[in-house]
Formats: sequence, structure tokens, C-alpha cells
Amino acid sequence: MSTWGGLRPQAVLCLCPSVPLQTEPKERSEGAGLEKVMPQPVTREKQDTQGVATATSSPVEQKINESQINEAMTAWAHKAELQADAHSLPTIQEEPQEEETRLCLGSTNTAEEEEEERKKEEEERKKEEEEERIKEEEEMKQDEEDRKEEEEERRKKEEDIKTEEENREKEEEERKVDEEKDSKKEEEERKEEEDRKKEEEERREEVKKEDKRKKEERKKDKEKTKEEKRKEEDKKEEEQEESAE
Repeated sequence: MSTWGGLRPQAVLCLCPSVPLQTEPKERSEGAGLEKVMPQPVTREKQDTQGVATATSSPVEQKINESQINEAMTAWAHKAELQADAHSLPTIQEEPQEEETRLCLGSTNTAEEEEEERKKEEEERKKEEEEERIKEEEEMKQDEEDRKEEEEERRKKEEDIKTEEENREKEEEERKVDEEKDSKKEEEERKEEEDRKKEEEERREEVKKEDKRKKEERKKDKEKTKEEKRKEEDKKEEEQEESAE
């Protein structure tokens, strides 16, 4: 920010509280300074409005006026060049009151711009803080949802593992029961086979015994028949012997 005479614009603003602020463009202020330097020719219109009885400018007065106008134009051009080079720096051609007024106006505008810029920066900062807060809340909410989803997935996985383990144990128990049933059935079948074999053996033994018994009976019958036949022959011989005597 530019300074003048070692004073900042805010300091000048404090030195000229009673000076009315000018809201007119810079060109008009410069024109006003030119009007002060350039004397205006007296005309009849001015006589009518001001009530002063003056005559129309003479050739000598017009020549003087033209010389003054040229000098004023030169001074104004030089002042404009200085203002263009130094931007907001005051020039030596300005009167103290105009200079203070311009500085006060510039200081006021600068203060208003700085206040507006400060408010804008504050609003942007609040907006950024609000956006950051919302973003953090959304991230925290998303993290919480992700954590809940992970917890739910972990719980579901544990339940699935537990269910699989229970099913495996149940299948193992059923397999053992089936094995026991199969083993029992095999034992029963083995026992039945043994019983069947035993019965078959017994039946064979009985058949053998029956065959033996029958054979013995036939033998006895044969011996009996033979004995009877021998007795019959012996009886016949005895009868023959008796007849011979």
C-alpha cells in the first residue's frame, strides 16, 4: 500500500474527519482543479445570473485568457503524468484540502475493500470449515458403517463356521451310528450264518445217525432172518433124523 509523507492512509483518514467524502469520479476532481486555475470569461449570461454588470471580453482579455488556459492545460497534463506514474501518490499541484479529501476517500475505499475482503475470506473460511466438518462427519459415518459391515460379516462368518462344525459333528455322529448299526447287522448276520451252519451240521449228524440206525436195523433184520432160516434148517434135519430112526 502506498504512503505519503510517512503516513498511511488510515492516519490521514483520522486527520480529516470533517472533510466531506467525494463520490464523484477522479476526472471531475481533476477538472475542478483545472477550473480553479483557468479563469472563466465574463459573459452576459453571467451578468444575468450573478447580477454583476460586466462587458464582453476584449481581445486583450481573450489573449490573456488563452495564455492562462495554455498554462493551466500544461500544468494539468503534467499533473496527469505524475498521477499516472505514481498511481495513488498525491502531486504537488493539488491543493491541501483536495489532497486530503482524495486520500481520505482512497483510505475509506481501501478500508471498505479490506473489510469486504476480510468478510469474504471469513465466509470462505467458515464455508471451508463447514465443508471439512461435513466431510469428516461423512467419513466417520462411512467408517462406522464399514466397521458395522465388517463386524456383521465377521459374525456371520463365525456363525457359518459354527454351523459347519455342528453339521460336521452331526454327520460324524450319524456316521458312527450307521457304523454301529452296520456292525450290529454284520454281527447278527454272522451269528445267523453260524446258526445256520450249526443247524446244517446238526441236520447232517442226524441224517448220519438215521442212516446208521437204519443200517443197523437192516443188519439185525438180516441176521434175524438168517437165524430163523438156520433154525428152520436145523429143525428139518432133526425131523429127518427122527424119521430115519
